[in-house]
Amino acid sequence: MKGVNKYPAPKGLELVCVYTANMPHLQGIEMQVHYAIYQGLPLIEKWVTLQNNSNKPLHINRVVHEILGLVRRVS
Repeated sequence: MKGVNKYPAPKGLELVCVYTANMPHLQGIEMQVHYAIYQGLPLIEKWVTLQNNSNKPLHINRVVHEILGLVRRVS
């Protein structure tokens, strides 16, 4: 069948860290940082979502993130 995924979704865990600012010009802005790991996959997934709950427009000109330095296991 077209458009049907024959593989089940991988099992895993997701952590969501929610941040809000207490600066007056950022009131109503919520940032969520998502981390996901999946069983059997050597992968850490990360993404950021921003929610503007204010009535003012928000302009994002860059997102700065960290680089994870992980040691690869040799088999």
